Amino acid sequence: GKLDLRAASHEEVLAFAEWISEKVYGFDGLLGEGAVRTEYSRALETLARMAGDLGHLDLAKGYLDRAHQMSTKGADFVAEAVYLCNLGMVVGKMGQLNTAEDYLNRALAICQDDPALGVRMIFARTPMSPEEAEQWNVHQRAQSDDAREDEIVLCNRVYEESKRDPESAFRKGMALKETEGNAHANLGIIAWKLGDTAKADREFRRAFDLHRDIRHLLGMAQDLENYGH
Repeated sequence: GKLDLRAASHEEVLAFAEWISEKVYGFDGLLGEGAVRTEYSRALETLARMAGDLGHLDLAKGYLDRAHQMSTKGADFVAEAVYLCNLGMVVGKMGQLNTAEDYLNRALAICQDDPALGVRMIFARTPMSPEEAEQWNVHQRAQSDDAREDEIVLCNRVYEESKRDPESAFRKGMALKETEGNAHANLGIIAWKLGDTAKADREFRRAFDLHRDIRHLLGMAQDLENYGH
């Protein structure tokens, strides 16, 4: 029969959402494999958040595992970092602190510069138009000093994309910096649970600095709350 979402339990809504996500995954012939993979991963991430909010941490981890597998299959390193960070948070809540640290450190490794590229990525804080991007030479800025007030240093893994689509590269770089901040915040929570308050303070400060750099107010507020503990 029909499901009345207004009267359904949380578990029934979750099951219905998963059914919808599986239907989306079947649209590969219409949307293209890459687009379907992206949308399906987002659906799994939403399901993981719903399951976590309901206290079903094992189920949330299962959804995130599947989303992470999709991101690696599609070579989407930004999504991979996000899902690894989310896995670390969920597994940490399950009490598996060593495993959580491993997930978070793997996320951090993706969020940080690739030394082999030898390029330092400095963006204007607002995305550039194609015309502005043509006048902006990343090679000339590679050896520059600290970014100016209206600029921000982002992960150099977006370098190749910045040559094709600087606005997309900017968004991905910002997502990586937010994820880096989230990973440090969760490492701080783990350190606090283990009684290492000095490390917890360092991680919370680092998370706050990263979130402040991208002006992520919600992240900054959460970092200050964590630091206050």
